[in-house]
Amino acid sequence: MDAVAREEFIIRTWSLKYASLSIIVKKEHITLLNEFFNGGEHRGSKVQGGGLVLKYDQTISEVSLMFENVSRVDEGLYQFDESFYRTTQLPQELENEEFERQDGKWNLQVNVHEAGEVKRGHVGGKISMEFPVSSALSYLYHYEERVAVWIDSVCNELVDTHRYGRLRCTGDTSNKIQRIVIDKLTEVDYGLYKVFSDFGNSWRWFLIITDNTSVAYIGGNVTIGWFYSRQKLNRTLRIIHPKEGAMMILPPSNVPQVRSNLKHRVIYSGDVSKCYVAFTLMHVESSDTGIYTIESKHGNTIPGRKQLTVEVVANSLA
Repeated sequence: MDAVAREEFIIRTWSLKYASLSIIVKKEHITLLNEFFNGGEHRGSKVQGGGLVLKYDQTISEVSLMFENVSRVDEGLYQFDESFYRTTQLPQELENEEFERQDGKWNLQVNVHEAGEVKRGHVGGKISMEFPVSSALSYLYHYEERVAVWIDSVCNELVDTHRYGRLRCTGDTSNKIQRIVIDKLTEVDYGLYKVFSDFGNSWRWFLIITDNTSVAYIGGNVTIGWFYSRQKLNRTLRIIHPKEGAMMILPPSNVPQVRSNLKHRVIYSGDVSKCYVAFTLMHVESSDTGIYTIESKHGNTIPGRKQLTVEVVANSLA
């Protein structure tokens, strides 16, 4: 997972409604955190080990594992030993074992990018990245996906990338600069870009793409959709409701399992083969407000999130 230095970085959250959580976090086999949360009965609201923090919000019965001020020293491979289980009988409408987490052990590589490497854009806008002109054969990657190649300083975009037609390369020979421009940004453009040359030189940029907040009205309908990282192809995913926790299980077959108490309100319309999630939420309630996220089955949050604001329609005066 990628984080930006000196910013807040949330690794994962757990809803502790009707549940308890035991979590051990290690880095390089050194234990940083070893905590137990029993629903709303945890003795404190914040536990810290190294740069990691566990924060408990008693109001919404949610615990977050995070860095409040992440730095390069926090980079590395973390090991998690987790036990999450139900402590009370669930209401009938929530009974569905598919939505319970019992993940056991999992690992996470954290990469931290300095502010100078970060570029921020907006869905529909454009971003440019620059590096020195080189006579060497050079390649542009988005994570491990090759996106473009330079031969004798001439850029050739690869046809099989989803950026085809949106990514262009220009050169400024007077200043000896190559410029990469991505137009009509989508959230799937989020992430790490790297240029490598045959001379051993390299450059990198971390792109953060944001979108407008969606607005819905109580009693109405709203469609929420976003792209996510291609690194998560062929993974089983969870869609996370800001108050309900996991609201939908989404396997590679693209046939969703919707939480029983939301089935009458959710219509899925995404396509995981295109790394796109979309659903319509009907009969919107005030409790639907907040940030919707997507995570892989073992719990890593995937880049791509949507914020929904719910408003009340004022009665017009006759």
